[in-house]
Amino acid sequence: MQLLLSRTATFQADDGTVLALADLDAAILAWLAVEGPTRRSRFAELLWPDKAPVAAGNSLRQRLFKLKRQCGADLVVGTAVLRLAEGVLHDLHDADEVLGASVHDHSLEFAAWLHQQRTRGRGRKRQWLIERAERAEQARDYADAMRHAQELLALEPLSEDAHRRVIRLHYLAGDRAAALLAFDGCARVLKDEVGAAPDAETLQLLRAIEQQAVDADLQPATAVPAVVLRPPRLFGRDEALRTLSVPVAERGTVLLFGEAGMGKSRLLAALAEASPGAVLSVSARVGDDMAPFALAARWLRALLRWPGVAADAAQRLDLASVLPELGPAPSRAPAADRALQVGAIEALLAMAATQGLRTCALDDLQFADAASVQLLHALAGCSACGWVLALRPDGLGPAQQALQSAHRDANRATELHLQPLADEDVEALIDSLGLPGLGGRAQAHALRRHTGGNPLYLLETVKAALLARSAALVPVPGGHDAALAWPQADNLLRLIQQRLSRLSPIAMKAMRCAAIAGQDLSPPLVAAVMGLRTLDLADAWAELEAAQVLRDGAFAHDLIAEAARASVPRAIATPLHGEVAAFLEQHDGEPARVADHWLAAGAALRAVPHLSAAAHRARAAGQLLDAARLHERAAAALRDAGRRREALEAFFAAADMLSEASSVERLQELATILDELAGDDDADRALAACVRVVLLSEQSRHDEALRLALSALACAERGGEADVQAELHWDLAALRWMRREMADATRHAELALACLDRVHAAQSRLAKAGRSLTAIRRRVLNASGILLAAAGRYEQADARLEETWRLAHAERDFTVARNIAATLSANALDQGQLDRALHWSERAVSEDERLDTDPSTRLTSLTNRTAALALSGDLGAALAMAGRVAELCAQGQAKAIPAAMRRMHWLQHELGRGDLARTGLAALLERPDLLPIDRTAIEATLLHAGGRPGGTDLLDRIAAIDDFPMRARLLSLAAPGCDARQIVPLLSVTAATARDCGARGLWLDLQLARVAALRSDGRQDEAAQIALSLLPLLEQGLVGMGLFSRMGAEVAAALSTGHSELAATIQRRVAAWRSRAASTLPEPWQHNYLARAPSVLAVRAPSARGLSLDR
Repeated sequence: MQLLLSRTATFQADDGTVLALADLDAAILAWLAVEGPTRRSRFAELLWPDKAPVAAGNSLRQRLFKLKRQCGADLVVGTAVLRLAEGVLHDLHDADEVLGASVHDHSLEFAAWLHQQRTRGRGRKRQWLIERAERAEQARDYADAMRHAQELLALEPLSEDAHRRVIRLHYLAGDRAAALLAFDGCARVLKDEVGAAPDAETLQLLRAIEQQAVDADLQPATAVPAVVLRPPRLFGRDEALRTLSVPVAERGTVLLFGEAGMGKSRLLAALAEASPGAVLSVSARVGDDMAPFALAARWLRALLRWPGVAADAAQRLDLASVLPELGPAPSRAPAADRALQVGAIEALLAMAATQGLRTCALDDLQFADAASVQLLHALAGCSACGWVLALRPDGLGPAQQALQSAHRDANRATELHLQPLADEDVEALIDSLGLPGLGGRAQAHALRRHTGGNPLYLLETVKAALLARSAALVPVPGGHDAALAWPQADNLLRLIQQRLSRLSPIAMKAMRCAAIAGQDLSPPLVAAVMGLRTLDLADAWAELEAAQVLRDGAFAHDLIAEAARASVPRAIATPLHGEVAAFLEQHDGEPARVADHWLAAGAALRAVPHLSAAAHRARAAGQLLDAARLHERAAAALRDAGRRREALEAFFAAADMLSEASSVERLQELATILDELAGDDDADRALAACVRVVLLSEQSRHDEALRLALSALACAERGGEADVQAELHWDLAALRWMRREMADATRHAELALACLDRVHAAQSRLAKAGRSLTAIRRRVLNASGILLAAAGRYEQADARLEETWRLAHAERDFTVARNIAATLSANALDQGQLDRALHWSERAVSEDERLDTDPSTRLTSLTNRTAALALSGDLGAALAMAGRVAELCAQGQAKAIPAAMRRMHWLQHELGRGDLARTGLAALLERPDLLPIDRTAIEATLLHAGGRPGGTDLLDRIAAIDDFPMRARLLSLAAPGCDARQIVPLLSVTAATARDCGARGLWLDLQLARVAALRSDGRQDEAAQIALSLLPLLEQGLVGMGLFSRMGAEVAAALSTGHSELAATIQRRVAAWRSRAASTLPEPWQHNYLARAPSVLAVRAPSARGLSLDR
């Protein structure tokens, strides 16, 4: 248990829960943390001085009781003397602050004590900063000394000694202009705030600066003034800075674009300086793209360090796949994982927002890994804070392009493109540097023309001139307006290399080693490769930082890193990569980068285990194509080394990723490679065939896929591969299901489960490819439930599906849970249970925006939801959902497109646009990839909408369908266009089956179809008798697949002759329902529905088109 009492008053439990503490509780705990055990009576006097001793004691007792109840544990123990409980930690040991800036006026004595503690804390921090600054100054590390001096000045802005220290450090570093600016600042603060002038010691320092009397022994030989390394002001960026301030004020989003060197990073730093305590800024780095969540992890660590932000146990679990230090990551689908990650991060951002966070600024996004960018994509709608995303405009990866397009399409972001500096901006910049001989309009024009107005190139040119001691910075006749000859280089990299060549030999070695190490750069790594102790590297490291080659443990700019890499000869770089790889291998380096180093070192086999580990990480992050490429690289290395079977397994793992990503073209190439590697080995041939079966299915070559799966199954049985047998049985179940061969599909699903029972995870070739055997089992159980429902065994199907849904939900595998929910919603409609259908369909689509699931799965969920909403009477919501279905179908990637579009055209017909429905259904029939079952279903729906089917054998094809629910639905749809005398017996038999298996929704549809057919055959009395039996069920809310307006109209028409009053009552109810449903629709759909829908009370006679069974 941890008390955080220095800046905020909070309590953090062992499970990560953070609770804010009341002022009185914080006062008690802070006193005990600092002063130790204290008498109860002392606390009563201290915090309740105006109360009588007994009342004060009671107040103290009540506070301690409430504190225990709030925190769930005793933080304070003792009877007469109180103390912190054992195991309660706090952060007030040598803390600079106590209880932040909060006011505690419980008593004058407590306020005086708190003031004393805060003064002591500031004194400790002041002394520590002075010691660090003096130590760095003595070591001539002026950059480090300046950092501490600036922090000291921020702590004591009215201290002339602190100002003088800053002035002196600029002086010693050789930066006369910055020293003079610092003196001006000192004089202004003393005058405005204290009403005094600088003292004699400060004025003496000023005279030394004005005389340029810098001690030669203290002046670095190649010093570049700090004012050049980091100009004190931004020029030409005022409008850009105002635009960036919008996310801080309004929590918006800005996409900041700029070429390398245009000043994106400096602009973000200025934003943070202008909004202290409101901006969280993190940068992507070169090499991040090889490690999933590299940028996200860096950003989340910074977020978790934000004051008052702490993750609870559930959030730590949800973020473990991003931050390994939070514990082991649970095994679950990447899409589900992302949804949970987003939820946890949104909660943390909301927490940070209460502590002042207004904007997250992410720099150099072009270097970011795809998983991090996709996580940002999912967070785009988070309104807890604003966002600034900085990136280069060209050479972006697919994830960055998708993020950019999403913001553009949604019009939810401001785009800001940084432009080169104009002449007047360059003039103002070089004048501000205060360097002798530099300034004026002519020089500015020449420098802008020389550098293109790129701020980084401009400053690099000035640095090169300084280091070369060129005439550029020597006063010339004619003053500042005289033209200058700037140092020449054919490109910026060459210019930077010229500057780097002036480093000392040991600093040059360290820089080159750092360049090869890349993102994994660290002092211990560089020291190990150079054969030094880390301490021996101190001077070289300080030199690199002073020369602005390194900053904050990384290269100051990626162009500098590129120039450093170019300085390493290839013959040296190759073994150096091996030494870096060996170090990283021993220190748990990022697998993808370790592998790249081994490959660059020519040691491909040593890269293989790291490539495989990196592929598993990429798959866990949902980066399937990246995972496939990594597996392929490992497979190629194994194949080149003659390790055939290991290569085959690695290529299979790559193909497995591609099959999930639906990358058919590359999958075709890998299938050929696998066939070649498999040779005559039965087990290997079966494994390779798994890929070929998927490929044939994707190509709609289902008969070939079926034959291959059957022959491969025999190979797998001979080879003794139980997990491969299970995979092939699953493939066969899916293929049989598509053909609606229900008995065979069910048999293969059960055999797949039996094979999985025999699999040992350690020996599973599917597990080696990264498959989860538990997830495979859940997938087969889901399919088994679908097949049971298709056989009309709804009670068993729903029980199995709901059990599997609970398991998937408990294991947070929300993708599988979503698929099951979609199936349960369809089953509920078959059974006429609208409330259950609405419940499960809502479950299925609730995460649609965040779960990046298979398009076919999404289509099934969305179409089921559309049907449930339409049947409930919310036609407007159903129409909106149908729009989402149409958008997804337009992408043209899903197998379920024909079925989804068929159901959308059915809705168009029911809403009064039969013309659109018939046109769309006819177009669907032209698709070359239609399965026979899809063609039959489309023709039945076309017949229902008033069109003509493609052949006269439609009823025969429907009657032959083995999938009972599908057969029942299509019979109901096709019945109005069929010969009444032939369709009635078929409807009667099918309705009896539906009743017996509990499919009351299907039974209702079939009975209404019987009513219509009997009326059309002149058998009005029989029709009325059935209609009377259906009426109570409609009153109870039983639904079929038709809208209530259509069903009610059919019942009313059947009762119109002998039961006219009852028919009139039903007609009024239908009219009221239609009116309510129409009110949910937008125009012109509302008018179409009321004027043209087929649910008008006068139901047309359905016998005109008379299809018959072909007997």
